[in-house]
Amino acid sequence: MQDIKEYLSYDPKTGLFTWLKKSSGKTILGSTAGRINRLSGRIQIKYKKKIYSAHRLAWYFYYGDWPSLIDHKNQNPSDNKISNLRILSNSENCQNSSPPRKNNNCGYRGVSKARKGWKAQICTAYKVVHLGTFNTPEEAHQAYLKAKKIHHPSWVE
Repeated sequence: MQDIKEYLSYDPKTGLFTWLKKSSGKTILGSTAGRINRLSGRIQIKYKKKIYSAHRLAWYFYYGDWPSLIDHKNQNPSDNKISNLRILSNSENCQNSSPPRKNNNCGYRGVSKARKGWKAQICTAYKVVHLGTFNTPEEAHQAYLKAKKIHHPSWVE
């Protein structure tokens, strides 16, 4: 795998890879390597008939190892600056990625209609924590965000 560094150059400030050597007939020396996957939004680079995710390559080029899970702090899957990448556990990664549930009736994650007003709750350590009942969904959402910073410290707003 070390030989990939002979073919690609990685700029940790921009997160971009450029070709140093031809890896196929289509490679243009000095051009930006990779393409965006339409489904995931991640940049993928094909090298020796194998496809690599650019964020995983970035981590390898900068730190020299292959952790099991790398996350984009700003949740932009094509931003591979080293300052935007971090190692997370699977549960920490799930805390960042999930949108509001489909049956959510207000559009805010962790907020739902209560008998009188709007309730906020958060899941932590496999338990649901009730945060209170509020007059508006916006107030409940603010309570959720405050709790999120405490209970899910790896979360990025």
